[in-house]
Order: sequence, then C-alpha cells, then structure tokens
Amino acid sequence: MWATNYEPEFHPPAGSKVESFDVQQSGLLQSRKLLARFHVTPPDTVGEVQVRPNVALDPVFSAPPWPIKLEDNADARSSGLLVIARRLIEGLERSVSTPTFIQQFGRLDDVGPIVATSVWLPVQFADKKQETEARTGLAQSDLNLASYRADDGTYTLMRIEGDTVVGREIPEASPPDPSADVGLGVELATLDAAAALGLPDFVFRPKVVRKGSGLREFGDGTIVTGVAAASRCRSKLAKVRPTTRNVRPTG
Repeated sequence: MWATNYEPEFHPPAGSKVESFDVQQSGLLQSRKLLARFHVTPPDTVGEVQVRPNVALDPVFSAPPWPIKLEDNADARSSGLLVIARRLIEGLERSVSTPTFIQQFGRLDDVGPIVATSVWLPVQFADKKQETEARTGLAQSDLNLASYRADDGTYTLMRIEGDTVVGREIPEASPPDPSADVGLGVELATLDAAAALGLPDFVFRPKVVRKGSGLREFGDGTIVTGVAAASRCRSKLAKVRPTTRNVRPTG
C-alpha cells in the first residue's frame, strides 16, 4: 500500500494548543510509518490530543518507480500494461500477415448493397395528435427538420418528404475508450468525431493556464456550432484566394 499524506487534523483538549506540526513525505507502507510530528502546549497533554490523520491508501506494485501522484496506483498502471500488451499483439500480427483487400473487407459484391436502401423511413405515430404536433414543428423549422427522443433514449430525426413524415434513428454515442482515463478518453473521442465528420476548422485547441502548482487545460476539444460556426466558415472562405499552388487553411 502507498500512503499519501494529507493535512492532518488535530483536536487538543480544552486549555491546550497545537503550536506546530510537520507532515512527513508520502511513502510505501511496509511497516509502521511516521506520518507527522506535532508540538502541543502544555506538553503533558499530548496524550489527550485527538488526531485525524487524513491519509489515502492505494494499492501499488511493490517495485519502483514509486507513485508521483495520487492517481498513479496499481489500477492505472494495470490499465497501461493492458494497452501496451494489446498494441504489441496488434503489431506482431501485422508484421507476419499481409492480408489482401478481400481478406480485410470481403468481395465488393458482398460488402456493397445491390440496391441503395434509404435510411429515411416513414414514421409510425401513436395517434393523430402526435402526428399533428410533429408536422407543426417541422413547418416552423427553417431546415425542415425536427427531433424526438423517446423515453427509452431512442433519438429520431424527422423531416417531410413529399407529404410523408420520414425519420431516421440516430444511434447513441459510443462510450470512451475504457483503457484511458475518463477525461482523456472523452477528449480523444471528441477529436476523433471531429476528424471523421470533417470539422477541424470548428474545433478549438485547449488553452493551457497555470493554476496553483500545476497546469490546467480549458476548453479542450470544444466544437463550435450554430451562428458562430457559420460566421467562422464564412471568414475562413473569405481568406482563400486563387493561386497557382495549393492553399491549405489552418484551423
């Protein structure tokens, strides 16, 4: 176990006072460990002082390198080892195999649909009132689009096609990579989604600021939408001028 020292709390008896205290460094809990020294007046009341140590205990590997922060425990390191092992296996598999296109993706006539199937299907409403409400919302929409989320979490996007209300179900977002920390996993998922949807010009890079003894990131992976995104798009296009060489705007 690794003992991480916090600020201990001292509760001396009435008429006594803790003059000073010194917290020892965090360390491996192999035997009895000194956490703090304190001085109390009068000295003969030291045995009556109640102390709450406020120590965090985390399982760690009994071998260096020792933890450098509270989150650097056996759970985090085990997750890192699993990621390394998976990447190593994937690399070894690629090094001994050169799969053909058919082995990777199958034959084109198998993976490609013979007849294009629309993802927009007629919406079956529970009653006439529900259909009237949907058509009213669509009529008020500038984009001819409306959305509906059912009690079970299903999200449906609707529009009018001819005289029929059609819709398509939008799947729930995939969970972040379980092998990464929650914050990092969400940030990577956001950046992956922006890359897949072609949104590099609408993703802000994080702002790094100093806070206390460390650095913090604000606004990492923020996606700009709405009027601000449209204005940014117009500004980006206005800066592109015809030229004899390729121009790649940076975002």
